[in-house]
Amino acid sequence: GIDDGGKLWGSTHSHLGSVYDGQGAFPKAVEHSEKALEIHLKTFDNENPDVATSYHDLGRVYNRQGKLKAVEYFEKSLIMRLKILAAP
Repeated sequence: GIDDGGKLWGSTHSHLGSVYDGQGAFPKAVEHSEKALEIHLKTFDNENPDVATSYHDLGRVYNRQGKLKAVEYFEKSLIMRLKILAAP
């Protein structure tokens, strides 16, 4: 089942990561975005919109830093979202 506490904590770290990303504080943005992903992976299965969003958020932070690593996270997010959309 879904752990509401995990969803809440994951979302909180995701929001913190977005704030730090917007301020250009990339190490803190990565730290919180990675924590959000870790929590979401433990809380949900691999084909969940929150997990896909966490991968996207990490990709965004790496992209804003000009790191090619961003592509890996954007691709994971895209593949996951396509699977979610295709599910019956």
